[in-house]
Amino acid sequence: MASTSPPPALNIPKVQLEDIVQTAFGFKTVFAPSKDNNASDGINQKGKVTPQGDEVIAPYWQRADAGKPVTVQQLAAYHTQGDAAKLRWFTKGASGDTTVLTQKGVDAQSVLPRKDGSEELAATTFTPSAQTFGFKVDSENSDPTLNKQEIEKAPYGQHLRFFKAKDPSGNVMPDTYLLIMDYSGINYDYNDNIYLISNLKPAPILINVGLAGNGAKITDPAGNVWVSDRDRNGYALFTPTTAKDEPAGGPNPGLDILKTDFDDLYRSYRGNVGNVPQAQRQISFNLPLENGPHTLKLHFADLAHTEIGKRIFDVTVEGQKVLPNLDIVKDAGGGNTALIKTVNTNVTGGLLTLNLSASVDYPSIAGIEILR
Repeated sequence: MASTSPPPALNIPKVQLEDIVQTAFGFKTVFAPSKDNNASDGINQKGKVTPQGDEVIAPYWQRADAGKPVTVQQLAAYHTQGDAAKLRWFTKGASGDTTVLTQKGVDAQSVLPRKDGSEELAATTFTPSAQTFGFKVDSENSDPTLNKQEIEKAPYGQHLRFFKAKDPSGNVMPDTYLLIMDYSGINYDYNDNIYLISNLKPAPILINVGLAGNGAKITDPAGNVWVSDRDRNGYALFTPTTAKDEPAGGPNPGLDILKTDFDDLYRSYRGNVGNVPQAQRQISFNLPLENGPHTLKLHFADLAHTEIGKRIFDVTVEGQKVLPNLDIVKDAGGGNTALIKTVNTNVTGGLLTLNLSASVDYPSIAGIEILR
């Protein structure tokens, strides 16, 4: 008599990020250290903003060659069957976005999906009208602060991630990145949609320090958007988080800052940590950033003093004292005067650490610029 038992269940292994990018396409890009011999588990940080492997922390991007378009090829889609994922770009600091590529819904469980409404592969070029722009895949943003925060008041929401593309010989492909993404809170395996994007470079990270109002933005004369050091979710990039927005009454829109045409940046600052002993008058910034050499521009203006010697502090970056006994008034040539100090550093541990410690009064900083 024939058996009526059901056939044994097929044990089909899960398709991992590395299976697609490294095995199928031959890229040598490193994503994360493995856990328990399961490579993709290593990349699962549950949305925390922290660089791994060949990752670049870049909420916003620019064209590497402004005279050429951006090129996109979708390598894979492993999300809900029938859903047509859309890749979009948006202007930093502005609402709205522009769709540049839509994957065919029926190909939502495949490599090299086709373009929606076509039998052609999902590939395109586009020329953003903005100098600095972000990416979206459906509702997920390259700027993690715009995404759902897994943990409140912490740097989470990293649902789109960018990695340097390395060819089969292990060489970095110039101006070319792998965009991998995971829909919020699913499983953080980052293979829902995978794109290869060329003619890109990370945009500078621009932080306006001390601007009153969570998540507020200002625009410099060149059209670059600077974001607050306290994001719209209430997360502060600095400690202690009680450090005050200065000046106390908010930025004075009529105050003339000398030696700059970007007065708005220098009309606010941070450094007053309250009535504590002098040795405790320090403020620190810990900024997620990929390891390696980086150039910083630190922006200062003393709005409280006009005499030399009234405010003195040390600036330490990555444990190295780079600006000892900084006196803004002395170096800038007066009060209400912009001062920019450029320092080079080497980031380790996936965090850029910046500390300001005062020996006289409080430290003060108005802006942090990370060049890319």
